[in-house]
Amino acid sequence: MNEVLITKEILENAGFEYMEQESKLCEEYQKITYGITDYKSYRKWTDDKHPIKLDIDNGWNNRGTKWSLHIDNDACETIGCADIDYTWQFNKLMEVFDSSVRLPETEEDIVEEKESYIGENNIEILDNLLEELDKKKNEFIEKRCNRSLTIIEKENEYENISNLINNVHIQFIKCCADAADYVYSNYEFMVASESNLILLEQETKLRIEKLYRKYYNNLNPVTIYRLMYDNLSDNEKSEIKYANKYATLNRFMQVELNPHFIEKYILELFDCKL
Repeated sequence: MNEVLITKEILENAGFEYMEQESKLCEEYQKITYGITDYKSYRKWTDDKHPIKLDIDNGWNNRGTKWSLHIDNDACETIGCADIDYTWQFNKLMEVFDSSVRLPETEEDIVEEKESYIGENNIEILDNLLEELDKKKNEFIEKRCNRSLTIIEKENEYENISNLINNVHIQFIKCCADAADYVYSNYEFMVASESNLILLEQETKLRIEKLYRKYYNNLNPVTIYRLMYDNLSDNEKSEIKYANKYATLNRFMQVELNPHFIEKYILELFDCKL
């Protein structure tokens, strides 16, 4: 089972409230002292028989994890705290404190989110291309049934449909790069470690897999492979290979990931091993 990283979207979907005022009060200190540029704090009161208050933030901590969870009883007295990364860790703590609150532990458990982390224009373009492709295919079938096409017209129709298919696949690849960009630009490390890079790659894979599951019926692995190695323009290849491959380290330094990671994983989705 793939471990699911805690994200802002998961917290918000679980009913955590973004604490805007508290976040703004602390963000300058977190930025100047620790280099954390997207400090966020969230809160949730549970509906349990004995309610508890959950405060979770992505500020600096001694363990180097993405999140710190602070737990109070209903009198706002501290009863627990932990530095965590994964939803299963959060859920274990909820078990300890007899709370019914849970975060999704598998990809299948995750409620489908509005894919705002992907460039909305690119998603819209992809959906429009698929709609246009279906329309062109249906029109072509109808014309063939009516035998209303000349040989030259048939060739032109084949070429138009082939170009549309290519554009669909190119657009899907761009959306994958958008998903990776979102993860890399919103992930900050306090420690440059292999385990932190693995966490980042896991979240990237999760988001690209969600795209794949949504569109896989319209995608051809041979076309993906051919485009990524032969027919993409230099600019398009650069967008994929060098999609924001840097994660921020404490004090505004950057950690570089393998620039081939994104294209490698896209191909692996289609069983094209590199």
